[in-house]
Amino acid sequence: MNGGRGRIRTDERRSGRIYSPHPLATWIPYLGSFCEWSHLVDKLIVGKWFFSIFEFDGTFQSFPFQLFILLSMKFSGKHERIVVGLTGSIACGKSAVLLLLGELGWDCFSTDKIAHRLLLEKDEVIQSIRDEFGDAVFSSEGTVDKARLGSVVFSQSSKRRWLEELLHPLIRKEWLHAVEESEAKRIAVEVPLLFENALETEFDQVVTVFTNETTQMKRLLQRGLSSTEAEQRISSQLPSSEKARMADFVLFGDGSLDYLRRQVKRFDLNLA
Repeated sequence: MNGGRGRIRTDERRSGRIYSPHPLATWIPYLGSFCEWSHLVDKLIVGKWFFSIFEFDGTFQSFPFQLFILLSMKFSGKHERIVVGLTGSIACGKSAVLLLLGELGWDCFSTDKIAHRLLLEKDEVIQSIRDEFGDAVFSSEGTVDKARLGSVVFSQSSKRRWLEELLHPLIRKEWLHAVEESEAKRIAVEVPLLFENALETEFDQVVTVFTNETTQMKRLLQRGLSSTEAEQRISSQLPSSEKARMADFVLFGDGSLDYLRRQVKRFDLNLA
C-alpha cells in the first residue's frame, strides 16, 4: 500500500511523535505540557502531550499534525493518495463518519461489514464457530446469531480472543486487498480495534472518533443491550481518551450529525 505521504515508519509506534519521509518533518515532538480539556463534553479529559490547538468548528488537532499537512502539501503536492484508518470505541459514531467521508468522494471500507459477511457466507468460519460454541449461537434458520454470539464472547474474554483470532486475519486480508485495488485518492478504513491490534503503521493517518462514556452507554441501551452488556462491550476496548491520545486527528461524536459533518469537512479540507 502506498499512501500519498508515504508510510509511517514501521520501526516506531506513535507515542507523541509523527514520522514522515520529509526532511523538515522527520521528527516532530508534540508541543505543550500536561493538557486536560475538561467541561467540553461531559467533563472530557483527552490526555497528556497531545492536543495543543482547538479548532473553533469543534475539532481537535495537534500542532504537529497541522505542520505535517502543510509540509506535505508544500513538498509532495496536494493531490497524492492517502489512506486513513478510522477508529474509536463502540457507539462513538465511526460508521457515521465513514458515511460522511463517502459523501465527500472517499472510497470507504468497514471491517464490521466484512466481519458480518464472513459470519453469513464463509462456510469455514461458520463451521469453526459451530464447533467452538455449538448450536446455542445459531438461529433456527441455521445462521450465526450475532446477538447470541456477542453475549457469549463479551462475557468470556477467552472466547472473545478465540473469535478474534479466527476472524481478524481474514478481515485484514480483505481490507488490505480492497485498499490495494482502489483507484481513489482518498481512502478510509473503519477499524474499531486498530490500536488494540497495533495497525497504526498500515495507514498514513489515524482518526479517532471520541465520545464520552455516558453517551456510549445511552446509545448502547437504545440498541437494546442491558447495562451489563453495554459495560462489557465498552470495557473490552481501549478507553476513548486513550484512543484520542494516540490518534493524529480526533473528531467529536457526541453532538448532532450536522456538527459531525462540519468536523469531517474540515478534516477533508486539511487534506485537500
